[in-house]
Amino acid sequence: MFDLRTEDRLKAWREFRELLETSETPFDDVARFWAKTPYNSKVLDPYHTQSWPDPWKLVINNHYDLLAIALGMCYTLTLTARFKESKCEIYTSVHPEEDPRYMCVIDNKHVLNLHHGAVTTIENMPPSAILLWDNINSQK
Repeated sequence: MFDLRTEDRLKAWREFRELLETSETPFDDVARFWAKTPYNSKVLDPYHTQSWPDPWKLVINNHYDLLAIALGMCYTLTLTARFKESKCEIYTSVHPEEDPRYMCVIDNKHVLNLHHGAVTTIENMPPSAILLWDNINSQK
């Protein structure tokens, strides 16, 4: 999807979200989908959430870092009828001598992006994880 022209990219993303409506493994599907994203070292400012793009601009801009990928995961799920009421949060975890991690947490149960392309449970989140954003209290 990420190598397509803008219109085709938006269409492919919409079609993927439609598949999630009936998927038996929607969280795994989202994790694998976004694992294919080419990414750079820094695109979004983790501590300035007001500057983060809305879902459409994120996909139109087509520039990603690990934070933008976690945000894309949240947007992908919450833009479906099936998960539109779900709480989606983004956490970060920073350890000395490591790059920051950014995780998408759905309904305080499912953790996407802790490990690239995989889903785990909230019990496996790093204890140092800090909440950056959630779809309930956000303007976006």
